[in-house]
Amino acid sequence: MRSFSQLVFIVCIVYLQKTNSLTCFSCLGITHPRFCKHVDTCDSGEICGLEKLVYPSGETSFNVGCFQSKTCYDNSTKSTVHETCRHCCSTNMCNDNGCGEKGITLSRGPICYHCDGALSMNECKTISICEQNQFCYIEEQFSFGERFYTTRCQYKNVCDAVSGGMPIIGRKRRANKSHFRSSACNRCCSEDLCNTYCWKLNLGVTATTETTGEATTKTKTTSMATTTLKGNPEECSDINFVNQGVYTIYPKGDIRSKRVYCMILNGRKWTVIQRRVDGSVEFERTWNEYKEGFGNVNTEYWLGNEYIHSITTNGPHRVHIILEQNNGTISYADYSIFHVDDESTKYLLNVTGYHGTAGNCLDSNLLGGKSNGMKFSTKDQDNDKSSSNCATDSEGGWWYNDCQLCDLNGDYGRYGPRWYYDLLGVAKTSIMMITKV
Repeated sequence: MRSFSQLVFIVCIVYLQKTNSLTCFSCLGITHPRFCKHVDTCDSGEICGLEKLVYPSGETSFNVGCFQSKTCYDNSTKSTVHETCRHCCSTNMCNDNGCGEKGITLSRGPICYHCDGALSMNECKTISICEQNQFCYIEEQFSFGERFYTTRCQYKNVCDAVSGGMPIIGRKRRANKSHFRSSACNRCCSEDLCNTYCWKLNLGVTATTETTGEATTKTKTTSMATTTLKGNPEECSDINFVNQGVYTIYPKGDIRSKRVYCMILNGRKWTVIQRRVDGSVEFERTWNEYKEGFGNVNTEYWLGNEYIHSITTNGPHRVHIILEQNNGTISYADYSIFHVDDESTKYLLNVTGYHGTAGNCLDSNLLGGKSNGMKFSTKDQDNDKSSSNCATDSEGGWWYNDCQLCDLNGDYGRYGPRWYYDLLGVAKTSIMMITKV
């Protein structure tokens, strides 16, 4: 017979497996957590977190988002650059306070998604905090055969007008009563983040609809997988966004979604595949961890070799690498060709066409042991040309040749982010991002 503690453990595991993923505030480098106007859906096992950074100058900034439990509850992280306080919680959008800071006032209306013309509610991550006499509103429309959504806070009188003078809280409008422009549907509701759909019929599940005042039940036979995959973005350049931040992509049409940080630089939309800022995420990982990706998309992470391969197979791509030294100097390396082969080749790297200010660390003919043409190595898969295991020596994973020169994933502060030869050593921060050519 199992002991009581074993039963409790099993019950907890079952509960966690059945619990829906959390939705958390998600912003980097803000002056106060309550000013964050962006949310994100966490991966399984992640919880809402807040990180307070206090710099030697006295300046304070905050990072909020989905944190791994182990990283989140480790409050011992300190460096010569800043002191760190972390706070975690396990309910939706609970990371608006912590570390001694007050959160959003309770004297408010609901928190609502706020997007104009989103092609999918999966890509709408911006939010607004409504006034007390407002509700969450969503309108679905069609244009050139595509469905798109507008979401925002809306006043009660507008919600009532949409339904022909009848309260619409939790109901869709009656099409023959609407005084508004033609649309597939619209709806108001009063709970936080409730404006995610109009008719459930459009989501491929059973829904109750109103036509002439009588309720009828209709079932859409299209599967959720088909509906979800249609038109899904494969990388950040496929997403219609204005503000950089965390978005959801589906590399090569993969049914599995992947959260990623998207940036806009020089008029291009970039998919961030690697970022290091403070050493808060451990980069000494196994082959499978580097394959699938790891870290916190709001702070430090590696997207995953399988996803990088999938994206770079989707047409020609370039890579842009930004490096910041401890003295604040910013340098960059841009390569016009960047491609990672599949796992059967050990994710062989093809990178050429350098220009920039950081130096051609990946493909210089003047450097022995360049990364171009190398297989990826980790502590449990040694594919480099050195007599030792470079991944073990550097405590990271990379396209190692002979354990020197370039290594953005080595042990933070000692071996990485490392970029020879123009920077002559370790940088403070690094960002790798890719985009279609």
